[in-house]
Amino acid sequence: MKKERIFEFDFIRALSALLIVFYHVVRQFEIIPGWDHFPISSLGPNGDWGHFSVVALFFMLSAAALLQNYPELGRKDLLRFYWKRWKSIFPAFYLVWICCFITTAIKTGVITWGGQPWLILLSVIGEDGYAQYLGLEHDYYLIGEWFLGVIIILYILYPLLLFLYRKLFWISTAAVFAAFLFWYKETFITYLFSFWCGFLYLRFRSILKKHAWAGLAALGLSLFFFLFPFPVLFAVQSTTLAGVCFFVFLDMIAPLVLRLKPLRAFFLYTSGLSYELFLVHHRVILFISGYLTATIGTNFTVPQQWAFLIGVFLISFFLAQGVSLLTAHYTSAFSRLFSSHGSKK
Repeated sequence: MKKERIFEFDFIRALSALLIVFYHVVRQFEIIPGWDHFPISSLGPNGDWGHFSVVALFFMLSAAALLQNYPELGRKDLLRFYWKRWKSIFPAFYLVWICCFITTAIKTGVITWGGQPWLILLSVIGEDGYAQYLGLEHDYYLIGEWFLGVIIILYILYPLLLFLYRKLFWISTAAVFAAFLFWYKETFITYLFSFWCGFLYLRFRSILKKHAWAGLAALGLSLFFFLFPFPVLFAVQSTTLAGVCFFVFLDMIAPLVLRLKPLRAFFLYTSGLSYELFLVHHRVILFISGYLTATIGTNFTVPQQWAFLIGVFLISFFLAQGVSLLTAHYTSAFSRLFSSHGSKK
């Protein structure tokens, strides 16, 4: 099923990962008293650029990559599809979550430090972050990625969405767009809209790539939705649309960036670690900021903030690489164990 790799998507995935780490560092500066003087804000004229615009890139990318690799899914393919999705998410997630859980249990001295033990189930199924985001009980919420919970739901729904895309394309597209414009608050519809835009873009990508002006038009629209209040749209809609348009622009300029071998190597490497970066960067930010607030308090200059940012990136990359290697090692070990057990039978 797997088709030719689209390197432009690696560039977008890597850049999005870097942007979201940067965004969370900026957010941390803003919530600590006395640290809120960083020259870049997490808020734009039309709202939160990280939470909506950058996240829209990831949902679009996930949908486009799925459609590229799984353009058709028969009943016999479903088990294999879900198994591959599970392997792409949960082994690394469990590794990081268990480490965080053990360290928290040691720190608090109580293994059920979060209260009701059954709430651990939310973490086991990867929905602890999304539960927290929805305001539900989330006592064992540790890793800090609500995005993970949403993408798991979208992966589960992918066969249905693919069916709608194949059989009822225009009706489904109209319904998703209408729902997005009607529900002006951030809901699952917001994420579904970005995801569906990934389907749309892959469908018309070959046409757009033939026209250089499409990239400039996409950049112009992205800046328009991000910078200028639009009377018909609300903040969540404007910033999401800005992210969707920015995705098109990034795909257009990616070949120019990837021509430079050092940049190509860096972005391909970062793309391969993007998920692990998501898993570890929150803990790195919280750990470093907690240590610094306890030692230097509010006396934190802008040059020190830039040093903080660089430190977060370096440590996050180091830990992400470690998580990637450990995950690959123990998943391959389990695969060998099960294959040898099956051969004995």
